Amino acid sequence: MSVEKVGGRRGFESKSNVDKASQYQQTVRKQAEILKTRYPEEVGWIEDVVQAIDFDELRGVFFELTAKSQVAREDVNFIPRENIFIVPPSVITTPGSSSAFKIEENVILMSAQEMLETRKKRGEIQARQIILYELIHEYCHAVGANRAEQGPYKERSDVDLREKNVAYAKVQSLIEKKSGKDQVIDSANSFMLFNEGITDEIAHRVLETYLSRKDFFGITASSLFKKEKEGLFSFSPHMSIHYRTARTFADMLVDRISKISEVPKDVVWNGVIGDYFRGTGLPKELLDEVIGPGFTYNLGEAESAADLKDLAKHFDFSDPRPGTVERLKSYFRSGIRFE
Repeated sequence: MSVEKVGGRRGFESKSNVDKASQYQQTVRKQAEILKTRYPEEVGWIEDVVQAIDFDELRGVFFELTAKSQVAREDVNFIPRENIFIVPPSVITTPGSSSAFKIEENVILMSAQEMLETRKKRGEIQARQIILYELIHEYCHAVGANRAEQGPYKERSDVDLREKNVAYAKVQSLIEKKSGKDQVIDSANSFMLFNEGITDEIAHRVLETYLSRKDFFGITASSLFKKEKEGLFSFSPHMSIHYRTARTFADMLVDRISKISEVPKDVVWNGVIGDYFRGTGLPKELLDEVIGPGFTYNLGEAESAADLKDLAKHFDFSDPRPGTVERLKSYFRSGIRFE
């Protein structure tokens, strides 16, 4: 059966983009080397934790997930180990973040300061757990469908419109071309927090599968998830309340869709995860019909746990039209599903 080309990285393959990514990687590699020279023991501890990860096994877990979404293996963007850099916090532009996937540069960054502060506050065992989880979280972003397009902006001849899709999230930027340099003069994001919630769910699943196959300092997924459920442990200490709420919200949405459509919850979840890797996006019009006008717009605008909690109060699944229910059934039953 022929399958459309989906997933992977689209629009990042031009020579100029590849050259920029290569230059960035060289720069950040030097910064990482300087940091290690200044703090060999501290950076060395983080490197030892990362070194304990079996990246071949981790890649295999992602291959299994993406294959079930019919993403070709050659399109799976599994970041090579040499493109993971332990850097000063200033290199990670998101304030307070301890790790980041840089989509255009195709690297994963880890803040040495944030990781070491976590070790100091929460001990070595929890710090190791968080390092493993945050790496898996960033790998989910990297492996998810990423696409970029750039073209003329109709309002100004000297400005381009750049659109980037990171799985469910979308970033639009106006780029002014001035003196041979691109400068962002305006930007807008949508579905960023919802995308983090889906990423968090996938990361939990990947972590559980990985730890069922490989030893990592004697850590088991069941003990971690039990502590997390009891509020004794958080995988993402810096954004935990927002990411945790986004994951809970996504699960509630999937549960509501499952009940109204009579499609098993795991099948609905598998459709959502499949779209994350395939890049096919949410069925926005269908969800707006079922839940209420403007639902997906407000979901896209949500930036905090409070926004999602407010949105959850406005769910309306009362007396849905029969035709809409059938369309929901058809959409989620016809999608790619994990077996």
